[in-house]
Amino acid sequence: MENLGDDKAKLKADLLKSIANKKNGGNKPKDKNKGMFKDKRLNIIVNKIGLSEQDANWCISIHKKYCVWIANQIKANFDLKRREGDINLILDWKKEEQELNLNDYTFDEALQLARVAHGMNFKENNNSLKNKNIVLDLGTYKWVQLLTQEDCKEEGSAMGHCIGGNGHASSISRGNSFAFSLRDEFNRPHLTLEANKSNGTVFEFKGRNNAVPKLQYIECYVELSQKFADLLGQVTDCTFSQGLRKDVLLAKRMNLANKRTFDERMKLELGLNMFEKGELFMQSINVGNKLKTFELPEEIKVYGNLIVSIGGKIIIPNDIVIGGSVALRGKSVTIGNDVKVGGNLEIADCVLSKIPKGLMVCGDLILPKSLEKKEKEIRESIIFGGRLIFGEKDNSGTKGLQNQYNNYEEEYEEEYDDDYDD
Repeated sequence: MENLGDDKAKLKADLLKSIANKKNGGNKPKDKNKGMFKDKRLNIIVNKIGLSEQDANWCISIHKKYCVWIANQIKANFDLKRREGDINLILDWKKEEQELNLNDYTFDEALQLARVAHGMNFKENNNSLKNKNIVLDLGTYKWVQLLTQEDCKEEGSAMGHCIGGNGHASSISRGNSFAFSLRDEFNRPHLTLEANKSNGTVFEFKGRNNAVPKLQYIECYVELSQKFADLLGQVTDCTFSQGLRKDVLLAKRMNLANKRTFDERMKLELGLNMFEKGELFMQSINVGNKLKTFELPEEIKVYGNLIVSIGGKIIIPNDIVIGGSVALRGKSVTIGNDVKVGGNLEIADCVLSKIPKGLMVCGDLILPKSLEKKEKEIRESIIFGGRLIFGEKDNSGTKGLQNQYNNYEEEYEEEYDDDYDD
């Protein structure tokens, strides 16, 4: 009987062991590499700290050496992902203080010390605001980022506009949009802007009481748009365009700092050349007389009509492809070789510097009356599918260009007026 008891005990033990093995995947040895990455930093951030692989890679992209510290700070407050500028300020401070151990400091502690070290502080004043989250120090003026609903309400109250309203404040606090405030040395605001997170469109660009910002404040935006070029794109608020129309040089500087600042029509309005080499343009282009020189870059394609009416030079380089019709009016016109036009080509009464070689026009070719004596050379050099006409075709051609441009300007103004929302 004693042996029978031992057998039962052994059978029970074996059964329990079998059940345990099943739960653990049988007798197969555990895969020690399961859930592991070749990059040790990824292992630490994902498997120990608990961030996603995507967030871990973001931390590593900010700084390979201090990515674990960054990950720990984000784990404690995920909103810090929106404060890359502050993170970089801390890392710059660490670079200057070689013996400093970042693990001894929280994000807020490190940020405060970094700001002090870089002299990024406001002077105390009775009208100073609480938000001191400086992201760019320009000396007299500093850019502050609005992050919370309290930041927005404080800004809106001081500036007398709607940034503190529930719609704006909640969108900013949730990270759906970015907002910045330009402050003076006493932390008093002078300009507020808000940009859509998904496409960078700056749809709010307001001075005090929704006024058009002063040019000196718009100049400060050049620096901000350069530093945050990945966040800030086209400015659609009409107060921005109104403030810039009197200062084309400033617009040019801003265009160099961040080419996404202006949309195509705003660039034309300001007299900026909106084209870049190799850019593919999917619409008709109407260029008005505010440009002194208009030159298309090489290798560009226009999938529509090109209408240019200016008092200066027009230059169309070699190998340009234009899908629609082309109408040119200027002091002089230069057309390169092997240009292709899908519609009509009409050149108003001006100087054509040379007869282009290999020009192909699918429709009518309308040239200045003065070129009639060169008809033989033109027919030998240019291929055209329609008629050859010397002189203006009709009022729908170059004679109507200025009217078309005026209509275009009116539509442009109406659209921007519709966008003005406060």
